[in-house]
Amino acid sequence: MTETALTQDLEEHPDYPGMLSVGGVLKNFDLANIALNGGNSLLLNAKCHSITFHTISIF
Repeated sequence: MTETALTQDLEEHPDYPGMLSVGGVLKNFDLANIALNGGNSLLLNAKCHSITFHTISIF
C-alpha cells in the first residue's frame, strides 16, 4: 500500500469525493471500517483511529 495507490483508488472510486469512497478504498485494502451516525459522545468515546465528518446545525 502506497500513498500513490491509495490516491489513485480513491480518485477512481465511483462515489469520489464522498465519504463512501473512503470506506470502499479501505475495504479494497482489507482494512475494516464502519460508518456510524451519532452525537459528540460517540466520537469522544471512540477508542480507535477514526476519520470523521461533521455537520453543524445553526438553527
